[in-house]
Amino acid sequence: MTASAEQVPAVDWEALLCAYVGGHFTDGNRVEMLSRGREIFNAMLEAIRNARRNIYFLSYIFAKGRLA
Repeated sequence: MTASAEQVPAVDWEALLCAYVGGHFTDGNRVEMLSRGREIFNAMLEAIRNARRNIYFLSYIFAKGRLA
């Protein structure tokens, strides 16, 4: 049986990220959740190509390991 939208609880990513980094989103900004390497780097390159002023990239890696 595969997981469906009804079986997987929705996650409030904005609230989760705000709590994790101790900040909040401001108007006029955009946050996009990406989870695969190619998808991440393509989005970064597109943002660089289309930039008018500044781009800020912030990445978090959530994985179990020796430190986590």
